[in-house]
Amino acid sequence: MAILRHQPGETAPIAGTYALVGHFGEATDFAVWCDQGERLPIVTVAADIGPLWFHLVDEAHQDTRAA
Repeated sequence: MAILRHQPGETAPIAGTYALVGHFGEATDFAVWCDQGERLPIVTVAADIGPLWFHLVDEAHQDTRAA
């Protein structure tokens, strides 16, 4: 399964938790909740760290109950 990369400042395609990761997927211990259409946060890092990306780690689910 492909992991979609989202650039900081890009619009979140669906609501959920997005984790900030390094170029090869290494964790940064930073995650943020965004609703669909909200912009992912802009991040600033030292030049030697390399590019950082957001990826969706937990989708929003709506539970439905029948009476």
